[in-house]
This record gives sequence, structure tokens and C-alpha cells, in this order.
Amino acid sequence: MILIIINLISIYSNCPTVALFHNGQNLGKKEKNIESFPASGLTWDVSFTAGENQLISIGYLEGEKVYDTLNVSYFTAAPGSPVEVALGYEPKEDGSIMITATALDIEGRRCTNYEKKVYFQSISGGELKQHHGTPTGSSVIAMANGKASITFFPKSGATSAMVAVLNQDFKGTYLEIPLSKKVVYNQP
Repeated sequence: MILIIINLISIYSNCPTVALFHNGQNLGKKEKNIESFPASGLTWDVSFTAGENQLISIGYLEGEKVYDTLNVSYFTAAPGSPVEVALGYEPKEDGSIMITATALDIEGRRCTNYEKKVYFQSISGGELKQHHGTPTGSSVIAMANGKASITFFPKSGATSAMVAVLNQDFKGTYLEIPLSKKVVYNQP
């Protein structure tokens, strides 16, 4: 059985014309009309299927195409209890790295109802942004919707870094990050 859910997707854009694709299917182009609500008329009915869905918007502005992609994990069942905390990372333009911890259930779905505190630790290769009291600047933070993030500053000349996250439910998850010697971040 395939469950199909229809959602209204709105795109807010400065482009006068926008096309939307869902899982490779062209849902058509729409012209922006500032008198239309919501999103100046740039809205589509999208039939999500349970699991992974991909939305690609293409805006047309002065003969140029502007692309944006959004991947959506769509589930109608409530997530199960968390069985692990997974770590991922994303390099930032300023040379820092955003590290994200995600609580996952046995099916690999994010546990959006998990809000316990996690503790980030830098094992090697750099420092965490901590004691700032911000959502990405605290080494101890309560998860929100099953996620928590922190900013990591690589040490100059380090070729790899190791970061850990743990809490009262999980002993610890470790993430090794390969680093480029070219990237040097000077923490403010």
C-alpha cells in the first residue's frame, strides 16, 4: 500500500515565474501575482508519498534560471523510541563546521519527539563553540525535534578531527571529520 498525502507547497521568490518539480515530475510553472495569497500565487498541491520526497524549484529571472532543492522525509506514523544518535557535519564558508546530532528510531527516522539534553565534546583537531548560550554555541543543549547542532572550529594544520556526542540514554557516538590543511579558521 502506498499512502499519498496532498500538501499545499508555497514558494516565496523574487522571480516573476517559478516551476516546481516533485520527485522528477513537472508540476508546472506559475506566474507571480502580488495580489494573490499565499506566496503571491506561487502555490502547488503536492502529493507526498511516505518516505523520501524531493522538491526542486526553478525560478526564471531576466533570462537566468535559479534553482533550489529541498529533500523532505515524509512519514505519517509517529516515530519510535530512539535507538541511536547519529552525527553529521557540513563545512561552512568561513571554514567552521556545523556538526549535527540526530536521534533516530529503529527504522532510521528522526525522533521528532526526543528533546533530552546532549553533550558535545571535541576529542581532537579543533574546538567547539561553547558557553555562548546559543543553539549552535553550547556544548550542552536540549534537542529540538530530535536534533541539536554545534559549531566546530578546526585547528590550523590538523588533517582530521574527532567529535563525540553523548547523553544519559546513549554512551557516545563519534564522528571523524577529514580536514583540509588549506582551511584555517580564526575564531573570533
